[in-house]
Amino acid sequence: MGERRSHRSRRLVLLVTVLIAAVGLGACTSGGETAGNPFGTNDKPSGQGAPKRPAKVAFEPGDGATDVNPAVPVKVNVTDGSIESLTLTNPAGKQVVGQLSPDNTSWTVGEHLGYDKTYTWAGTAVGADGKRVRINGSFTTVNPGHLLDASINTGDGKTYGIAMPIKITFDAAVTDKAAAQNALSVQTSQPVDGAWAWLSDREVHWRPQAYWPANTQVTVTASLYGVNYGDGTYGADDITSTFAIGRNQVVKADTQTHRMQIFQDGVLAADFPASMGLDSDPTAAPTSSCPSTTPTRCATRSTTTATWSSRGRCGSPTTASSSTATRAPSRTRASATSRTAA
Repeated sequence: MGERRSHRSRRLVLLVTVLIAAVGLGACTSGGETAGNPFGTNDKPSGQGAPKRPAKVAFEPGDGATDVNPAVPVKVNVTDGSIESLTLTNPAGKQVVGQLSPDNTSWTVGEHLGYDKTYTWAGTAVGADGKRVRINGSFTTVNPGHLLDASINTGDGKTYGIAMPIKITFDAAVTDKAAAQNALSVQTSQPVDGAWAWLSDREVHWRPQAYWPANTQVTVTASLYGVNYGDGTYGADDITSTFAIGRNQVVKADTQTHRMQIFQDGVLAADFPASMGLDSDPTAAPTSSCPSTTPTRCATRSTTTATWSSRGRCGSPTTASSSTATRAPSRTRASATSRTAA
């Protein structure tokens, strides 16, 4: 009897042991790490990742492009890699000035190109896969039917009166006035409201809404090189002019009272008699610049009221559409930046 119980007990212990072992094995093999695969039954060992790509090269303008404006941005972009070496040369073999981006993925031309020239790219890029890719291509700039010059009435380093207009004069009629005006800008040392107005197909003026503030520094920029004026005509050059506005002095002459008054900073500083010339020999009131710094000599033959600003400049501000001086367009030939295109 005792032996039977003993055998039964041993069998029961054995059965429980087997069950415990089976449960433990199941716990290890369901979602845990398996022998020979430390990543589990549903995971695979990580490999080397996606294949690394070769470098891709893109041209702006595209390879083989023609009639390219020489003033537009020109560059090469590389994706999945970087630029190792790159040159752009003109037909004479001269290398064009350019700038490589800090991450070496783009190269941009740093100067205006010439008209009617073919430029050639040459270089290499290295892809993410470590392999070199050649950079080869070319493009040709437009051949203008005519080049149009322009000039400005202000000179570098000069000082003008508070009624001084800015005048840009073109050598021939401008068809696309909007394109020309978009290339013009006026920057001032203090806020000034003003506007551009076309007086003819060849002449555009910028005037302040009122008088210039005294002692204003002015820079006029006309980025006209490469501007398409229409009918096959393009801008020949850029022009700039930097000048100053002097003190606030206004001279007013009245033909009815035969008096000439000088105002400084808005305050009457002097009052003189003026003959205003002969009724039998009338002339129009001056509106641009006086031939002399003596206001009486400019007004003696006027039959209407005339106004002059300081430094011998006559002025009659015209009405034009409202705009802000600090964003008005313009270019100058006073300090015409004569360009030697690459």
